[in-house]
Amino acid sequence: MLRLMMCLAALLAWLPNANAAGTGKAKAAEEAGIPATSERLLMGLPDGWKLGFKGANKGYILLEYIPAGETVQNWTSLIAVQAFYKLGGKDPKLMINAVAQAAKKYCSKVYYTHPLHEVENGYSTEVITQFCANNTKTGKGEIASYKIIAGKDRMYLIRKAWRVPPMAGKQAVRDNIERVRPDMRYLARIRLCDLHDAGHACPADMGDKGVKGGARK
Repeated sequence: MLRLMMCLAALLAWLPNANAAGTGKAKAAEEAGIPATSERLLMGLPDGWKLGFKGANKGYILLEYIPAGETVQNWTSLIAVQAFYKLGGKDPKLMINAVAQAAKKYCSKVYYTHPLHEVENGYSTEVITQFCANNTKTGKGEIASYKIIAGKDRMYLIRKAWRVPPMAGKQAVRDNIERVRPDMRYLARIRLCDLHDAGHACPADMGDKGVKGGARK
């Protein structure tokens, strides 16, 4: 968990105009004075998954989901959702650059797919997959697919990750590409909407449900 929070702080520090985002001790979102928003992140979880960790301060909120029987310290697959409160309306490509900079600190070698840019429900999005050949902190390889959504109020980063044996070279990346396809389909179903903006309309039957600026099953 400490590693993830440190990585998050590094992302915030690297991004322009984000130095006001918090790097202090994680605490409950409701205690951090986070401003309310009408944005809703629409996403479900795979069967059997659970919330493993929630942390927040005035700069961000972090939610980590894991399969039943696993922990956030020892997982084989992980879904992390991060909302950055100081980065609403920013170019999502900035977050891809920040992810790449952070990976250099703990990956022996890193490979990427070409980023995919889309406009979904009026929001600019970027999708990219990262292959970390060997995480020097865990001794394992990691494959992580990212979806970044540039909301009006916040920027959202969704990460679907797997731990795998260390990978050697680009051939090992190609050998693992099939593992990524279901993750890409999962990320494609995640959408952002706004209860009060017809240009980013939420489902008609949603009403005021969901977590403000957070995740909704």
